[in-house]
Amino acid sequence: MKIYIDVLIITNICLTAVFIECTARLIHIRPERLRAVIGSAVGGLSSLLAVLYAESFFEGVLLSLVKLLTIILTVYITFKAESVDKLIRYSFIYILVNLLFAGLCLLIWQTGRGRIILINNLTVYLDISLLKLMAASTVCYIALSIYEYIQRKCFRPSKRYHILLRIEKLEYYLPAIADTGNSLTDAFTGKPVVIVVSDELYYHFELDRAEIACEMGFHCIPYSTISGEGLINVTDRASVTVIESGSQQKSIDCAVGIISENGNKARAIFSPELIM
Repeated sequence: MKIYIDVLIITNICLTAVFIECTARLIHIRPERLRAVIGSAVGGLSSLLAVLYAESFFEGVLLSLVKLLTIILTVYITFKAESVDKLIRYSFIYILVNLLFAGLCLLIWQTGRGRIILINNLTVYLDISLLKLMAASTVCYIALSIYEYIQRKCFRPSKRYHILLRIEKLEYYLPAIADTGNSLTDAFTGKPVVIVVSDELYYHFELDRAEIACEMGFHCIPYSTISGEGLINVTDRASVTVIESGSQQKSIDCAVGIISENGNKARAIFSPELIM
């Protein structure tokens, strides 16, 4: 089987970009563009392992481990996993996306009577055209998008939520609302933003003074809600745990934006996608 290195790398860079986008939809994190480009490049270059052949069982295991490490590296670079458990979860979902795509390719290969199949070092290569690869990528993305849509529609907004916000040395517990209309994303980190409406926190961090807010690790981004629009102070130095009906808890990967109450009750507003 003749493999052209330039085509091999370019094709796998494009496919890795598709896998990254699919994974991002499933974990509800929008990666920074530069990180996504670097992650795609790492995934594309890792395809060169397919041209290496193990002479022994030990070498085969070693090459497979190297391939697995490149997958974890791709995920780490792209999604900036801050803990080992998140890195494992994101990598697992990324691998599942790969398996779905590989299954679609295998189906196309069988129905199209392809002549050659090559599996080496956790990489699958089929004798199918670039057009069919694009079709498989499209079907994979559409299938995962439909799954995400159904998951979103099955969400029950009637449940009661609270959040536990940890920022600096402060812990803050307040009621929360799951709002599908909150699609605010931090342009600097690519993370979804949980909006916290609280005078106590707003004035504690002196967010009415731009120079102080900047020193405290906040930056401003534009936002728009039913109640109004303007600028919101956002930080990614906080951690948020969503508590459902007083029992189930889930830590979410997000940024936190804080605004003044302006006569409203203190509360948090988050997208339900973050807890799916």
